Amino acid sequence: MKKSKYKNERSADGVNGILIFSMFDNKPLFRIYDKKYEDGFKDFEIFHDDVSITINDPLASFYDIDEETSILDHPSQVLGIEVEQTEFCMKCNALLMVHGDEIYCPRCVEEEK
Repeated sequence: MKKSKYKNERSADGVNGILIFSMFDNKPLFRIYDKKYEDGFKDFEIFHDDVSITINDPLASFYDIDEETSILDHPSQVLGIEVEQTEFCMKCNALLMVHGDEIYCPRCVEEEK
């Protein structure tokens, strides 16, 4: 086995943290908050090329900007913006329908009956 400069391996599986971006070079970091660290947190540079992430944050929403650009940001209520909802229901992800001036989700309407 080839020697490396890596030290103190421990599994990251199941560890909770947040994805942040460095103020200096805008590179993504994985931050773990824990009292055991001197500053109360520790940042890890991300070298892994396809790590699995689950978003557990009610203050996160996906948006489509155009045909080629989609983003993850805070919800529209937090951003203080109005969002043009033209395709999918934010609650259940079903295709939205238009009837006159009304846009509605047929799945959510059916569930409310």
